[in-house]
Amino acid sequence: MLVSCLRKVGKFLKNHAWYKIYRITLWLVFILYLCFSSYLLLFQRIATRVMNYFNGIYTNPYVYTSSESSRYIDNFLANSNLVPFRNTIRYITESDHFSILFIFNNIVGNILVFLPLGLLLPLLFPRHRKFILLLLTVTCFTILVEITQITLQIGQFDVDDLILNVIGGMAGYWFAKLLMDNVKIKSQLFM
Repeated sequence: MLVSCLRKVGKFLKNHAWYKIYRITLWLVFILYLCFSSYLLLFQRIATRVMNYFNGIYTNPYVYTSSESSRYIDNFLANSNLVPFRNTIRYITESDHFSILFIFNNIVGNILVFLPLGLLLPLLFPRHRKFILLLLTVTCFTILVEITQITLQIGQFDVDDLILNVIGGMAGYWFAKLLMDNVKIKSQLFM
């Protein structure tokens, strides 16, 4: 059913005027996605820290800061998980210590936030239709977000987040691939 629906959409968009509308819409969705994901991953946390500061709350809810050491490396190690799936397994096995919303955000949310990136990049940029290039792009973008969070002290560096983000990006890629493989007018729609 999905395949026949995609073919009908492809035939409908064969008209050149509709193709331009399709491309403009795709770019708008991509820009909105970048704004929304940047807000979720960075700016919301920065705003929380600023608001806490102005309200007289000087503790940082996102990172553990040691009063014993002010060295950056010590703070990095205290706020990093470099063991794959350590936190994810902990969230599941110790679920009585965490809310369902917290577990959902940290597992499913990390997958869902990068799924649109994996979907939109191949649709917008033909170079990113190659699996390896998209994998590298999503991985680099995820590492950039994790490093930014730990550097600005608005989050922790978690290898689980990196893995789940890349899984989300690759799921988006496979959906884009399914879309491109099943729309008959690939040359027109996916230039």
